[in-house]
Amino acid sequence: MDPFDPSKTASFPAEQLTTANQWSTEKWRDNLPKLSPDQIASILPIPTPQQDPISWKDKTHALIEVLNTPQQLEAVGRAVSFEQICEILSWITENKDLHQAKLFPLFVGMPQGLFLLLLVQATPAQQILLKQESISEPIQHQLTLLTHSLSSISGNQNQAFSNLEIKFGLLDLAIIGPDQIIEQEGLIEFLRETCLKTQLVSSKALALAWNSNRTDLIEKLSSAKEQSHKLAHSLIGQPKLPDSQATGLYALLENRLNSVFNDENNMPLSDDEPALEALVKFSIWYINDYWEVGLLPHISTQEKLQLDAEAVSEQEQIDYRKDLFALVKNNLEKIGLSTLQDLKKNKIYSKAALKNFIQSNRQAL
Repeated sequence: MDPFDPSKTASFPAEQLTTANQWSTEKWRDNLPKLSPDQIASILPIPTPQQDPISWKDKTHALIEVLNTPQQLEAVGRAVSFEQICEILSWITENKDLHQAKLFPLFVGMPQGLFLLLLVQATPAQQILLKQESISEPIQHQLTLLTHSLSSISGNQNQAFSNLEIKFGLLDLAIIGPDQIIEQEGLIEFLRETCLKTQLVSSKALALAWNSNRTDLIEKLSSAKEQSHKLAHSLIGQPKLPDSQATGLYALLENRLNSVFNDENNMPLSDDEPALEALVKFSIWYINDYWEVGLLPHISTQEKLQLDAEAVSEQEQIDYRKDLFALVKNNLEKIGLSTLQDLKKNKIYSKAALKNFIQSNRQAL
């Protein structure tokens, strides 16, 4: 008799399914062949590490051992969990002569999301089994669906890249602060991570496609892999590191922010430029400006920034202003802002950001 004969699926009283979580492994094996595909799908959440830590593996093996019809095995593929399918593949690897043929209907019913998870996280032994199965139509169908998804994902990623390019050009540098900068960096990193994941999925799928002898799949997956690699590594790039400069979108954002400190010829100031000189770019020139941003906290009112002109000489006024400027410089150093590089390190590219930073470090002054 054909082991995949659909007529072997018998009816099973629905009310008895309510006690399925209490079935022993022997009763589980006895009852499984009697279940309809929908009934099988309904009890699959039972043999899991969480629900049945002692016998879940034996019950999971039984799904392959005792079920024979394509409809039943498709139901397993439709409702199986990631832990269960990994256990099935590992078990079949050890018993492939007996049960590997049953993987065909299993992959017919498998949702693409589960297939992708398996594709990415399969062990080396499981990957070998998947490669062997890649000559079958169900795996090739899964790969075909994946090429459609990757094409759509690639378009979305390219659009996201273009949107970030535009967004960085429109940043309001007059008010930008560390939180907004971190947000932009996070958007770049998120896009880069999605591209790397796309590259990984494409690479894993391509390994299967090479075994399928489907040149169309090989070409499409190769293209998806190359595009995601180029986007992640060349166009999105990497942030500035101790031994390398920022590239791609990271460099675009960095250059946009650093343009705040360009000189009158639009050339960047040196990173070792004193912070006092860099603050000129925030229109901070006078003692009153430094007092407004909080660099002279010991002076309670604006009037005290100058001595009484009738009570002191002009030279005393000059000396007083020199002392205040020296105090400003000293206070900047106290909060770690000695040079332009310190401003950049603390993501200070606007007067508002400077004021907030000073307020946050007021205890050091």
